[in-house]
Amino acid sequence: MKLDLVLFDEEVHLSLEGGSKKFRAEDLVTAVEVKFIKNAKYLREDSKRFNLIADDIDRLAGLPDHVDTYCLVFGNFDLARRPDTEEALTSLQQRGEGVEVRHTHPRSSVGSD
Repeated sequence: MKLDLVLFDEEVHLSLEGGSKKFRAEDLVTAVEVKFIKNAKYLREDSKRFNLIADDIDRLAGLPDHVDTYCLVFGNFDLARRPDTEEALTSLQQRGEGVEVRHTHPRSSVGSD
C-alpha cells in the first residue's frame, strides 16, 4: 500500500520484498493522503479528480481502526464556493467512515481604493 505520509508507532516491523521496504498497517498511528487540484474552479462527483480523491479515501478507510486517517485536498482556486463542489466535498466527507477530509482554498481579500 502506498500512502503520501505516515506516522509509525514506536516499534515498526519492516520486511523486504523485491528490494522494497514493506510495513504492516498495524504499525501505523496516522496516515495522510494529499491531493492537489490545480487550475480547476469546480469539483463534480462524476469527474476524474473526484474519483482519484475517492480512491484515496477508500484506501484510508480500509486501514485498521486505531489509525488516524486524513485526506487533505488543496486547490489554487476557491473550490468550495460553487454548489456542485460543495455537494462533491460533502459526498467525499461522508464516504469513508473515520477518515477526516479537509479542504483548503486560497485566501481572498478585497482591497479598498
